[in-house]
Amino acid sequence: MPMPSDNLRKAAVLISTLDASCADAILDQIPDEQAARIRNALMSLDAVDPAEQESVVVEFLGKRPARSLPLDGGVELDQGLLSRVTSNPLRDTGRRSPDPVPFQFLHEAEADDLGGVLSREHPRIAAVVMSHLPPQKAADILTTLPAQMRTAVLRRIADLEAADPDVIRDLELELQVRLAGRLGAVRSSGVRAVWEILQAADSGDRRDLLRNLDADDRELASRIARRSTETEDANAAARRVDEPLVETTSAASPAADPSSDPVGDRPIDTMPNPFPDSVGQIGSHATDRAIEPTCSLEFDGLARLGDRDLVVVLRESDPRCVTLALAGAEPAFAGRALALLPAREARGIRRKMLGLRPLLLSDVDAAQRRMAEVAARLVEQGTIGAPTIRRFAAAA
Repeated sequence: MPMPSDNLRKAAVLISTLDASCADAILDQIPDEQAARIRNALMSLDAVDPAEQESVVVEFLGKRPARSLPLDGGVELDQGLLSRVTSNPLRDTGRRSPDPVPFQFLHEAEADDLGGVLSREHPRIAAVVMSHLPPQKAADILTTLPAQMRTAVLRRIADLEAADPDVIRDLELELQVRLAGRLGAVRSSGVRAVWEILQAADSGDRRDLLRNLDADDRELASRIARRSTETEDANAAARRVDEPLVETTSAASPAADPSSDPVGDRPIDTMPNPFPDSVGQIGSHATDRAIEPTCSLEFDGLARLGDRDLVVVLRESDPRCVTLALAGAEPAFAGRALALLPAREARGIRRKMLGLRPLLLSDVDAAQRRMAEVAARLVEQGTIGAPTIRRFAAAA
């Protein structure tokens, strides 16, 4: 039976959010005729409005029943809990009062903050949590996850099956303990909201409010004051980002103290749009405009650079590019890159990655492409060596 054109477009839009291997795997499991029509629709898609993408994902998530964990590819969860998930069918517990909504404690969390937490968990954990959240909330969280993880989460949501509510509650408690230490970042969004309210008030009212707040809650008043200071420093640093860095940034000066770099503690939400007009404007060094690299280097190739050369690329790249590029990179590579940086600077970048608002995949791709161009230029100049291919030769 032919698929209605509206559903055909929705299928194409949904498939377009997945990586190529997952999209092919899904299309291989449906009838050839329908798969061919979806592929044709996918090829004819113009630029899809992010709002339409989000709407399609919300509809997809909204049609999935609340489900639990499959056993394949397990996470380090309690094994007894895992066995109960599959062995205990859904049963009538005879309770007269309605069961509480699973994961209710997460409903008020900011999507950005929760996405930052779940991005560091196994996709199965994210799938279980998101399958029990309102569709709009789940879709908002999905857009904050790394691109590759989004695919894994969607696949696991599709594979989940109904489970005993008691098992879900046990899992909820285990997750609550697991996530409790990491959800401190959620509180920072409240401080941001208070700070923004005070910024919108008249200067006289703001002084009175801060005075009263200091008398009632000195710790909160101090956090607001620190945020104001950080914002002023960040705005000043942001104005310097677009200045030529050739004289101040050099691979030949490793003795420079990176802890003095204000970028490490710059709040991400105070930074200017990472892509104000075009990709080429991101922190362009003077040499970027004067010399265009002639050799080709992909972002994935940076993983094959030695530690010293990778540090040079990180130093020569715009800090905003580094944050965006690592946010969408393989976790292993991002972890390695951050481990090469001073601890304070690495912590600052991690905080910014956690605080990133939902970004277009094209923005992440642009940042990664920009870093690859910087690396290619450095290879041409002889500052760093070309990425090694020993791993591929050994595997042959």
